[in-house]
Amino acid sequence: MASLNYDRRVTVNVSAQGGVGVSITGLRVAFDIESSLTQTPNKSKLEIYNLAENERASLNTKYTDVSISAGYADNMAVIFLGQLR
Repeated sequence: MASLNYDRRVTVNVSAQGGVGVSITGLRVAFDIESSLTQTPNKSKLEIYNLAENERASLNTKYTDVSISAGYADNMAVIFLGQLR
Protein backbone atom coordinates (compact mmCIF):
# COMPACT_ATOMS: atom_id res chain seq x y z
CA MET A 1 0.00 0.00 0.00
CA ALA A 2 1.41 3.40 -1.00
CA SER A 3 1.98 6.05 1.62
CA LEU A 4 -0.52 8.92 1.50
CA ASN A 5 2.30 11.34 2.40
CA TYR A 6 4.36 10.59 -0.69
CA ASP A 7 5.43 13.62 -2.71
CA ARG A 8 3.77 16.26 -0.50
CA ARG A 9 4.84 19.79 -1.37
CA VAL A 10 4.51 23.29 -0.01
CA THR A 11 5.43 26.60 -1.59
CA VAL A 12 5.53 29.93 0.21
CA ASN A 13 5.45 33.04 -1.96
CA VAL A 14 6.25 36.42 -0.42
CA SER A 15 6.10 39.70 -2.31
CA ALA A 16 5.83 43.43 -1.96
CA GLN A 17 2.27 44.62 -2.41
CA GLY A 18 1.39 43.77 -6.02
CA GLY A 19 5.05 43.36 -6.93
CA VAL A 20 7.73 40.79 -7.56
CA GLY A 21 8.78 38.57 -4.71
CA VAL A 22 10.42 35.32 -3.69
CA SER A 23 9.18 31.74 -3.92
CA ILE A 24 10.38 29.47 -1.10
CA THR A 25 10.41 25.74 -1.87
CA GLY A 26 12.41 22.76 -0.74
CA LEU A 27 12.74 23.88 2.88
CA ARG A 28 10.93 22.50 5.89
CA VAL A 29 7.82 24.57 6.50
CA ALA A 30 5.29 24.36 9.32
CA PHE A 31 2.03 26.26 9.30
CA ASP A 32 -1.18 26.52 11.28
CA ILE A 33 -4.12 28.23 9.58
CA GLU A 34 -7.13 29.43 11.57
CA SER A 35 -10.17 29.87 9.31
CA SER A 36 -13.42 31.48 10.32
CA LEU A 37 -16.84 31.76 8.73
CA THR A 38 -17.27 35.23 10.21
CA GLN A 39 -15.98 38.45 8.69
CA THR A 40 -12.85 38.45 10.84
CA PRO A 41 -9.62 37.87 8.90
CA ASN A 42 -8.16 34.38 8.84
CA LYS A 43 -4.78 33.92 10.55
CA SER A 44 -1.79 31.74 9.86
CA LYS A 45 1.31 30.98 11.87
CA LEU A 46 4.14 30.18 9.48
CA GLU A 47 7.58 28.80 10.34
CA ILE A 48 10.29 28.31 7.72
CA TYR A 49 13.35 26.36 8.82
CA ASN A 50 16.95 26.79 7.55
CA LEU A 51 16.18 30.02 5.73
CA ALA A 52 19.31 32.03 4.86
CA GLU A 53 19.95 34.99 7.14
CA ASN A 54 19.71 37.56 4.33
CA GLU A 55 16.37 36.09 3.17
CA ARG A 56 15.07 36.17 6.75
CA ALA A 57 16.00 39.84 7.06
CA SER A 58 14.32 40.70 3.75
CA LEU A 59 11.10 38.99 4.87
CA ASN A 60 10.87 41.49 7.70
CA THR A 61 11.60 44.57 5.61
CA LYS A 62 10.91 44.18 1.87
CA TYR A 63 7.81 42.03 1.67
CA THR A 64 4.23 42.49 2.80
CA ASP A 65 2.14 39.75 1.13
CA VAL A 66 2.31 35.99 1.61
CA SER A 67 0.62 33.00 -0.01
CA ILE A 68 0.92 29.35 1.00
CA SER A 69 0.27 26.60 -1.54
CA ALA A 70 0.22 22.97 -0.48
CA GLY A 71 -0.70 19.57 -1.84
CA TYR A 72 0.88 16.81 -3.84
CA ALA A 73 3.15 17.01 -6.90
CA ASP A 74 0.31 17.16 -9.42
CA ASN A 75 -2.37 18.72 -7.23
CA MET A 76 -1.29 21.94 -5.47
CA ALA A 77 -3.68 24.67 -4.33
CA VAL A 78 -3.41 28.02 -2.56
CA ILE A 79 -4.55 27.47 1.01
CA PHE A 80 -3.76 30.90 2.48
CA LEU A 81 -3.40 34.48 1.23
CA GLY A 82 -2.51 37.24 3.65
CA GLN A 83 -0.08 39.85 4.88
CA LEU A 84 3.11 39.45 6.88
CA ARG A 85 3.01 40.82 10.41
